[in-house]
Amino acid sequence: MYSVKTGSLYFCHQSRFKYSILLSTSFLFVFACAVEIVHSNSNRAKSILKFFMLAISFSCVIIITQRKIMDKTDLLKSRIGMKLVRVGKMVRAIANQKFVKANYEITPEQFTVLTAILDHDGLYQRQIGAITLKDRPNITRIINILENKELVTRTPDTNKRKVFKINITEKGKKEYETVLPTVIEHWQDSVSGVSDEELTNCLNVLNKIKANLEEKLHIQI
Repeated sequence: MYSVKTGSLYFCHQSRFKYSILLSTSFLFVFACAVEIVHSNSNRAKSILKFFMLAISFSCVIIITQRKIMDKTDLLKSRIGMKLVRVGKMVRAIANQKFVKANYEITPEQFTVLTAILDHDGLYQRQIGAITLKDRPNITRIINILENKELVTRTPDTNKRKVFKINITEKGKKEYETVLPTVIEHWQDSVSGVSDEELTNCLNVLNKIKANLEEKLHIQI
């Protein structure tokens, strides 16, 4: 399957291949001129030799510079993507460990949905799915679990029978307040040693990446 990344890498490899061919051809021509000079001591051959020596030097500079720029760009892009994924997995893994250790009634994933419901009480299930970036089957499953634990309720919409508004219960609010200190501690540990300025810069970059991704994100809700 073609992708932007694959296309970019293909273009880079094609460009390098072309420069390599050009450089090899130039070396062969220089060698031929050198042989001609040895046999004929021609001034014309000497001039051509000097020209192609300069051309080869210039080509070498272009290839080295281009390679450094492309390698740096590709490396940065791949590292950012890998880092984001890895950090996200580590955050979830450590949160799961903390929740299990504290013997909470809910998981970090369920806490995320519960927080969205608390912040936007009375929204439809599909709206909560959009806020938490979860498709219809996942958000339905999580809300079912929260409802079975009596942390949220489903209220039928007066105009649409099969559409429900989701509300948090008093038990749900208490569970949220119980879990919240652990979540705050988890995030404080995550940014330990990071200055306010670094955090601000990081948030700015993440917001830009988020904006780029939101344009391409389509969730079935």
